[in-house]
Amino acid sequence: MNNNQKIVIFPIYFKQAPIFQNEIFKPIQAGCALNKILSGGGILTDNTGNNISSKNPYYGELTATYWVWKNYLKENPNIEYIGFCHYRRFFDFINKKVEPYSFKLTDYKFFTKNFLKNNTPEIIAKAIDGNDIILSRHISNLKLTIYEQYISEHPKEIIDKFIEIVKTNYPEYNNCMNDFLNGHEMYLALNFVMRKDLFINWCDWIFNILFEIEKTTDLTKYKTYNEIRSQAFAAERFFNVWLKYNIEKYNLKIKETNAYLLEDLNTKVYPFLLGKLQIDNKRIMLNILGIKIFHWR
Repeated sequence: MNNNQKIVIFPIYFKQAPIFQNEIFKPIQAGCALNKILSGGGILTDNTGNNISSKNPYYGELTATYWVWKNYLKENPNIEYIGFCHYRRFFDFINKKVEPYSFKLTDYKFFTKNFLKNNTPEIIAKAIDGNDIILSRHISNLKLTIYEQYISEHPKEIIDKFIEIVKTNYPEYNNCMNDFLNGHEMYLALNFVMRKDLFINWCDWIFNILFEIEKTTDLTKYKTYNEIRSQAFAAERFFNVWLKYNIEKYNLKIKETNAYLLEDLNTKVYPFLLGKLQIDNKRIMLNILGIKIFHWR
């Protein structure tokens, strides 16, 4: 595949961090209607044109997703693949062997040093070529079901409303939804690269659900972070419902790849993301600059 600006990946930023950008990576800040614009230059903002930037406390990174859908695509109609990652979660397009963990803990300095070399348009186009969707490695063997895990940390009301809306408005998704919510594996973090038509389909589906929930839900009653952002966490899970249904319907070709979880390892190491998800395995193998270690809850 010859890129010619047909692939765009948006790293989503919430706070000040190293800004990663090249011909393909276009950084964007979410929640700009409520927060100071980050320094560093060249960063897109989600508070212009048709936007829902002010909903960021409830929707998280999805306010940036919405902006790309409604604005960037209209201004750049030749794009064929759209992707999203985070300011500290990036795809690994170089290594072909997929490791048994979703995100490889990696030092910011190491990633920064190699970012431009390892993420050229040619390398990314080659990794995507022939695939419909690129995803970071899924997690499996969760101790709780997806539904049980969600309600253990977030308001049950929200995910139940997601379920009811899908049953009513998208009954063709019911079987996939039930299988997923009663299962023990998922794709995390809304990190993906996919064909533009699939991205548009995903956005239309998830935002219709989110806006429908707003009509009947008093979101101001929620006070903690996990309560306030419960819609975003539910959307992350229902991405898997949308994915499962469309893979089966259209026989999509999915490619899993490694991904990085960036931290400043000279100062601190955050608890590994998956520790909160009550993984059945007591130890999760990580990899820090090629050194294998173990982390457990």
